[in-house]
Parts: sequence; structure tokens; C-alpha cells
Amino acid sequence: VGFVEHDMHYLMSSILTLLGSLYFIFLGSPVAGFAVTLSVIPTLLITKLFYRKVAQAARVGNTHYESKADIIQSGDMKKIEGFYERRKKILVAGSTIQGKHWASLSSTRSTFIILAIVIFTHGKLGLTQGEAVTMYSYISQFLGALLSIPIAVEVITRLKDILGRLSEEKNVQEMVSSGPKVN
Repeated sequence: VGFVEHDMHYLMSSILTLLGSLYFIFLGSPVAGFAVTLSVIPTLLITKLFYRKVAQAARVGNTHYESKADIIQSGDMKKIEGFYERRKKILVAGSTIQGKHWASLSSTRSTFIILAIVIFTHGKLGLTQGEAVTMYSYISQFLGALLSIPIAVEVITRLKDILGRLSEEKNVQEMVSSGPKVN
């Protein structure tokens, strides 16, 4: 439900923003448009570099969280405290990986904003403030929408994990319902 209500809307608007802003960047300066388009390469490389670690952290966290109800129902305070201590470590580790991922993406974004603005303004006599601010806005919108790539990867990973768990549960239910075979 969350995918349809939030993620799909976000991803669709990001695609439209990517296409629209790129069109206007190329209209203003084809060379700046080419430079901004090159920012896709490091964004994809950084996402690929951190993707496995982010996905693994999400799977470990989800698997750990599945045991919550059983541990709390047991009433054993040591198990409950152990569960929350482990949960804390899992969340901190996942957050650290995410922080590195987004710091890398943010520095890439900043680098390409500066590069594209320098290319756009270089050698332009009579450039108005409005033209510069407009181009900055288009470049910033494009690079901001480009950050939807890692978000899309995380959404797909989350959906694959959920579907995999549902499939496992379905297989277990089918095995239980079929019961032992009698000869």
C-alpha cells in the first residue's frame, strides 16, 4: 500500500522532473547539459557500490524484527533486553551505511552543480541574474531528481524482500496444510 500511495508517486514525479529539467538545461546550454548528464555515471556507481550493503542491512533488520513478538511473549527480560540491544546495533549499522551512501551522493551532486554552473556562465557576456538563477534551479532540480535512483533501488529491494518472505510463508502454509502422506 505504501508503494502505491507514496513511492510510485515520488518516482513518477522524479522521472518527469529529470526529463523536464534536462530539456531546459540543454536548451540553455548544451555543454552544461552534457556535463550534468554525466552525473548519472557516478550516481549509478555509488548506488551500486552501496546497494548490496544497504540491502543486506535491510534484510538483517527485517529478519531480526520478525522475532520480536515471540521474544516479547516469552516474558524473559534478558531475551527482551538482548533483542533491543541487537536491534539498536542493527539500526546503527544500517544508518551508518546509509550515511556514507548519501554523503557520497551529496558530494557528487555538489560537484556537478558547481561544474555545470561554471560551464554555463563561462564566457557568457550579458548574462542576467535571472538566467543564472534559472539555470541553477534546473540543474539543482535535475540532480535532486537523480537522487531518486538510490531510493528506487531501496524500494525495489524492500518489495523483493517482502515478496520473498510472503512466498516463504505461503510455501510453509502449503506444506502444513498438505499434512503427512498416508500410504
